[in-house]
Amino acid sequence: MRLPNKLFGLFIVLVFLLGINESARAQNGEGAENQPIHTKVFQGKVYCSSIYPVQSAFVGEVVKKNVKIGQRVNKGDVLLKIALLKKDVYALTKRLDRELPILNAQLSITTLNRELQQREKQKKDTAQLIKEGMASQQAGQDIESEIDFLKLKLKHANKELATIKSELKKEVAFVGDMLGQKIKKETPKYALVLAPTDGFIVWERVNIRVGALVAGKVFEIGIMDPMVIRTQMYESDSSQIKSGDVAEVILEFGPEEVLQAVVKSISWLPIKRDLASPTYYMVDLEIPNPANSLKEGYKVRVMFPEVRKNILQ
Repeated sequence: MRLPNKLFGLFIVLVFLLGINESARAQNGEGAENQPIHTKVFQGKVYCSSIYPVQSAFVGEVVKKNVKIGQRVNKGDVLLKIALLKKDVYALTKRLDRELPILNAQLSITTLNRELQQREKQKKDTAQLIKEGMASQQAGQDIESEIDFLKLKLKHANKELATIKSELKKEVAFVGDMLGQKIKKETPKYALVLAPTDGFIVWERVNIRVGALVAGKVFEIGIMDPMVIRTQMYESDSSQIKSGDVAEVILEFGPEEVLQAVVKSISWLPIKRDLASPTYYMVDLEIPNPANSLKEGYKVRVMFPEVRKNILQ
């Protein structure tokens, strides 16, 4: 019976020594590469970083359509050409008609200049008569007052003409922006719908085709590089990340290619603010998309590897 007891004792000593050795290795950082890395995984969805609605300022018939969904466009590109309704052409023509006010202002200025010249000549003649004792000083003062009054009226007439022309210039520019083109002499009968920015056509109104009547929002242009991933995090998780942190991203479908995204913003207000609801915060990450492989609405898994703490620290 003594031999088995001795063997059992040696076994206990061996286990004790191995435990000390492993503890020393852990303290020296040995074997850390074999320790598992725990990863936090969150569900997310991909969005365009910006969406720009494209509006048609007028109701009109589509004459030409130049784009389709998924097409890249540049700022200023003509997306649609629309024939204006007759009532809109008439209304725009009337709105831009400043010919009569300008002619009236010019006529007033011409008349005032003629009267001023006559008074200046009368002033000269009266001064000569006063010198010869054939007119009173009061006559000269009256003419001087009339000249000052005419000069004041002329100043206001010139200012009125400048205001009419300035307002017309602004109105022409404003209507030109709505029509998508510069206005020359005649009011255009067509409106051009232009791209407000560079990007991709990500949405278009149903049944936009030649001959159809359109108005209001007709397209949406999305900025697709970079894209934004939006995810929700519980309070304890959102407090452990910050802007600039890198996350790994895997699509819910297709090849499990690991992509990288960077945290751009963390909301300061919870998604639901009532007392009974759990506290979740919205987190936005930015991800490059040079090949347009990511589309708005794709579901992804967002992973944040937990950093292992050095035992020596």
